[in-house]
Amino acid sequence: MHSNPEFTHHYRKELTPSQRAIEDNIVEEAKKRLHGFIDEEVRAANSRARMLIFVIIAVTIIIILLAAWWSVAHAETINMEAIAQIESSGNTFAYNYRTEARGLYQITPICLKDYKQAHKIWYIDPQMLFKPDFNTEVALWYFNVRIPKYLKYYKKPVTTENIIWAYNAGIGNVVKGIMPVETKNYIEKYARLTKGR
Repeated sequence: MHSNPEFTHHYRKELTPSQRAIEDNIVEEAKKRLHGFIDEEVRAANSRARMLIFVIIAVTIIIILLAAWWSVAHAETINMEAIAQIESSGNTFAYNYRTEARGLYQITPICLKDYKQAHKIWYIDPQMLFKPDFNTEVALWYFNVRIPKYLKYYKKPVTTENIIWAYNAGIGNVVKGIMPVETKNYIEKYARLTKGR
């Protein structure tokens, strides 16, 4: 509904200056209140939007942390003492003339080459593998990083059996489903040493 300009003009003329001043003040106050109400609503909307974003981010972080915790808590861990016992009977100077495997975990030249490439190291003296700390470092990397990465790539479950299988017989045999008798005996011996845990 549109106001009549003539009526408004006539109405304004009949008001005294003080009445017009009062009316103007009322109109201005109404405008201020309206603008204030709109500003509050906008701020409230922005606040709700920020809160919603915060909640979404917080929930996402919690889900990621829970997933990481679940992965770690339920991951199968390799008993490295049992592996060292099977590989070298705990002999840090063990050496296999056929495969040239060295040390506690019988690290082969191929395994050492993988380690060097992954860590961008140009040269490592193979004799270093007779040092227990370094031999263990390479073995831990192979068991916990390299082999699981291969298994995931070929969509094979990352289980204790598959990790030992890959370590003993090579990832290719795991992919093909070929388990040599030596590997089967290895896994059985590991189970005995760890009491099946």
